[in-house]
Amino acid sequence: MVDDQFGETLYLDKYTKYNEADLEALFLALKENVKQAVNAGFSKAYVQFESTMDPYEDYEGPVVVQIRGGRVLNQAELEERQEQERIARLACDLDVTFFEASTIDRLQKLGKIARV
Repeated sequence: MVDDQFGETLYLDKYTKYNEADLEALFLALKENVKQAVNAGFSKAYVQFESTMDPYEDYEGPVVVQIRGGRVLNQAELEERQEQERIARLACDLDVTFFEASTIDRLQKLGKIARV
């Protein structure tokens, strides 16, 4: 299970004023998107609001709104994760960095160096 985004990112502009009807429409749209995420296989779908303002900035940017939730990894992602774990174990066994272990692994697969 991996936390992932569903659908497009929505940006709420600082200068947009929401009256009661606009606010209700926004919440209904978000609620519908959460429902679609659940129907698409996302578990524990939720809405995440995030500020785009950095601590050193003087001006405020838009608020980023995303529908997120957990989803099951597909076969390619599972294979990639297993490959990463195998290289991480090789790095621990050889007491080298992950990058060095991946280079050693690649060279071994090419037959340039003997198996360690």
